[in-house]
Amino acid sequence: MPEIQYADYENLIRKLAWKFSNNQQDFEEFFAEGNLEYVKALITYDSEKSCFSTYLYKCLNNRFCKIIEKRNVEMKYSTVRTKLTKDPSIDFEHKINFKKTMKSISKEAQKIIRLIFETPGDIVDTVIYEKEITKYAIRKTLRGQGWPIRKIEKCFAEITTALNSF
Repeated sequence: MPEIQYADYENLIRKLAWKFSNNQQDFEEFFAEGNLEYVKALITYDSEKSCFSTYLYKCLNNRFCKIIEKRNVEMKYSTVRTKLTKDPSIDFEHKINFKKTMKSISKEAQKIIRLIFETPGDIVDTVIYEKEITKYAIRKTLRGQGWPIRKIEKCFAEITTALNSF
């Protein structure tokens, strides 16, 4: 097996970084992440399964997609959080109704809602290929914190009922 040299794969990293970039700053971030992914790929590569360039391409593509998905979710939920807390176009009555609804549900259900608004990136990190925060991602996060599945499902049902009445 020939020795793997960085110079042979630098252009692949550059091309993929540019493909996922919107501007020079994005390119630099993706290129840096790509170099880190190159090092990880060197460590985890198994020559029995594929050639290195195929493996590296897959690793880079997956990593870059995960970065973009995380950015999109954080931006989406940051926007929602801002609108709920600061946007004057949301009238006072809706804010009061939302607060009443929050107070009417259990502490556990409130914790799930806070988890969604405060830490979407953490949830996304638990599930690599999720396009948005889903029940599955939240369930996986809460199970990782030791919540029993019945408690989680009960809270989901409670939140659904509360939001439908809102």
